Amino acid sequence: MAMREQLRNFFSHSLSLAEVSAELFGIELQEAVECWLGHLFWISMLAIFSGLVGLLLSVLLLILFWDTHRVEAALALLTFYAAGAGFAAWRLRQRLVHAEPLFSASLAEVRELRRMLDRDRRGEE
Repeated sequence: MAMREQLRNFFSHSLSLAEVSAELFGIELQEAVECWLGHLFWISMLAIFSGLVGLLLSVLLLILFWDTHRVEAALALLTFYAAGAGFAAWRLRQRLVHAEPLFSASLAEVRELRRMLDRDRRGEE
């Protein structure tokens, strides 16, 4: 009878721990999705308006230098945009390489639960 009760308690506690971990995972996932959707919206707005500014500035500079230095102006614009694209690509790569892992709080919670169970198991032996 005691063995059955211990097994029932063990499975009850295991299910409770799994439920807490799943709930934390779901909350973290929801927060990550909301955060990234907000970032995505503002990134797209920034890209649209920055692109329009760059396009109109390029047209203005080419119009201003059309009679005297149109090729040099076009090459200068090309160099500037290539450098900007290279810098953006480098920064994006840096952010992706050094990004915090997704669901780090859930993983930390699972590790802590595992440590607690290991301590309990060692205490029973």
